[in-house]
Amino acid sequence: MSEYESGRRRHSKRTEWIGLLSVGFFVLALGFIWVITPDFYGEVVSFATDFQLKNVTEHIMFPAPASNHPVLYTALSQLCLALGFFQIVILALRFYFRDTLSTVADAVGSMVFFLGVAFFLNLMANEALSWLGFIGGVIVCVGASIILSSIVKLFSRY
Repeated sequence: MSEYESGRRRHSKRTEWIGLLSVGFFVLALGFIWVITPDFYGEVVSFATDFQLKNVTEHIMFPAPASNHPVLYTALSQLCLALGFFQIVILALRFYFRDTLSTVADAVGSMVFFLGVAFFLNLMANEALSWLGFIGGVIVCVGASIILSSIVKLFSRY
């Protein structure tokens, strides 16, 4: 094993707690959203039981909720917004501890994904976007996250 690889592994172990911090924040944020959203459990059950097949085209059907669920969409938007902003904190910690560029790239990708999904959930809560539009928005967020993460990783090679 080269000296470089040994240093990277030691460095990754030193900042391993940042990943655990992310998991802890997710659980905390989910619990907080659960507490402040009236009948959150009922909203989730209502959403899950509201699906039916809708025509996308003449021969293609896709499962989608039959009605709008603005309370659930708003709660999930707030959760994603909190997670996205927390990824900014994680990004700052990764820079502060001079973590590998690969983990910095992952934080950038996560930040873009969560903030993007929060945006699209907010549009759904305001009935400005349909379910299929939301699915398209999530696909856009995944693509943007992968692209930005790859761009950051590309710069790590130089």
